[in-house]
Amino acid sequence: MLKIFYGDWGTGTLKRLPYLGYHLLLIVLIMAIIMGTIFAVGAAENFIGGNLAETQKMLMDKFGFVAIAGIMVLIFAAILGQLNILGKRIRDMGLPVLMTIIGIMVISLILNI
Repeated sequence: MLKIFYGDWGTGTLKRLPYLGYHLLLIVLIMAIIMGTIFAVGAAENFIGGNLAETQKMLMDKFGFVAIAGIMVLIFAAILGQLNILGKRIRDMGLPVLMTIIGIMVISLILNI
């Protein structure tokens, strides 16, 4: 699975159904991490005594930098995995990868503005 997300940067291809499956798998993994984090904060709140503001302040004081750095690493890894499988799918369609991805980003920015 890691080879699909992070291997074969310049050569691999990916058909429609495997692309959909790997894309959904990446989304499910990201959502599981987010829900696990929310569950951990809720569990810590119950252990400390039920005061959410106090719990968040305590967690931020003790784990703030480590948590932010970990979240940034996970976001970067998810973006790299997504770009790799998108590039494989674009290459499978016979289009130039870099220009197509840049075009998708430009169109997305224009539509979002």
